[in-house]
Amino acid sequence: MSAIAMTSSRLDRRQVLRGAGSIAIGLPLLPQLMSRRALAAAKAPQRFVTFFFGNGMPAAYSAPGWSSPVLQSLAPYAAKIALLRGISNRSSPAGAGHPHARGSSAFAIGYANPSIETAGGRSLDFAAHETWKPPTPLSSLAASMWWWSEDIVRNTHSWQGKSRPNPGVTRPLALFTRIFGTAVPAGPKGSPEEARALKQRRYDRSVLDSVLEGYRSVTGPASPYGPSVRATLSNHFESVRSLERRAIAVDRMGSGGTACAVPAAPPDLSPQQTCSAGCDTKGSTGTHDAGGGVNKSSNWDQIWPLLVDLFVMALRCDATRIGNLTCTASGDRYTFAGQGKNVHDLAHGWRASAENGFDKSVTWLMGNLAYFLKAMDDPGFALPEGGTLLDNTPVLVGTEVGDPAPHSFSNLTFMLAGGGGLFKPGIHDFGDRRSEVDLYSTVARALGLGDKFGDPRYFTDYLAGIV
Repeated sequence: MSAIAMTSSRLDRRQVLRGAGSIAIGLPLLPQLMSRRALAAAKAPQRFVTFFFGNGMPAAYSAPGWSSPVLQSLAPYAAKIALLRGISNRSSPAGAGHPHARGSSAFAIGYANPSIETAGGRSLDFAAHETWKPPTPLSSLAASMWWWSEDIVRNTHSWQGKSRPNPGVTRPLALFTRIFGTAVPAGPKGSPEEARALKQRRYDRSVLDSVLEGYRSVTGPASPYGPSVRATLSNHFESVRSLERRAIAVDRMGSGGTACAVPAAPPDLSPQQTCSAGCDTKGSTGTHDAGGGVNKSSNWDQIWPLLVDLFVMALRCDATRIGNLTCTASGDRYTFAGQGKNVHDLAHGWRASAENGFDKSVTWLMGNLAYFLKAMDDPGFALPEGGTLLDNTPVLVGTEVGDPAPHSFSNLTFMLAGGGGLFKPGIHDFGDRRSEVDLYSTVARALGLGDKFGDPRYFTDYLAGIV
């Protein structure tokens, strides 16, 4: 299970602390499988998800509303989506790096990024986690599918704070392990399988105790480290607390029904891999490498459903109530079959009066968003509190720029989907007179996260009519 071997019946704590990183990978990260009766007796949990897609959306694509060919795949969910047009991204211009990096880093944060290595603050998902403190094994689950990303702020949209990223898991098998782990099946009572499972759980508890003890020693009053190092270690502590909750969850396992049955492990695919003769060639996208080559054998159309299905299962099973999905990085450079240019180059050359194929990318991205909303809205998995997962989960959708050709921070399109009646569906146009900080503050207030969110210099008022 780990690079650390047990040489005796007693675990050496120094040895465990040296290998804490590898141990963390192997711990059984099983979700809390609670019975429907127990869930029904509890208060309906608060949930929240953010969804990012790269390369922007021209205002011309959202101007027709749900009749837009680009948005057609979302039309079945129009009654559960607030389409927000004409939002100005006012914090990004003061950020560091390329406009794609500046726009991306401000998503769900509302602060300019001080460098291309970090966002300017915590994101809404972690604000929700810190405020709600849900007793879930995972704090905020992030999953991402992207090919090209020059800076971390282009592909990461979940942040605990400055210099504290929560990067999205890109490989389906790694996401499966993050949610379900590699726990040993217990088997029948009294069987050798049950004995092995019990031994494994005792071992995991010992490891957890060691990690917690080590953390307290290096962050306590007698720590030899300065404030900056101790602040960095707090990023690791959130992982430790998550491991603690997961270990406890093992003791609370129940049948949970088919919604929480552990599925078969998915194949170990990577959206960044360079495919060869053995790769799936049926996908609609290819990939573009730094040398200018285009690979027409991408497996993204296989990877995205796997990531989404696992992500949604984590929400259903209460392994997490908060998360981020990123579908392509900002300024990503994938290429569709039959097109000579990658989508980033098409975005640069896009003109409303002369469509060059960029619409194919945004249409495909909206189809991927629709796949996620469909999985969330599956009536076969109705919640004890009533309605579907989508009905009870607010989803904030956005991108880094409006018109991609000039990398415009004006006239951005956002969406608020689901949410159990928190937000009013329909089309809301703000004519580029309101900021992303106004939007994030409106969302934060509705979720009970405080009255302001983002750089207060760009707050004018809450968005009337959407709450």
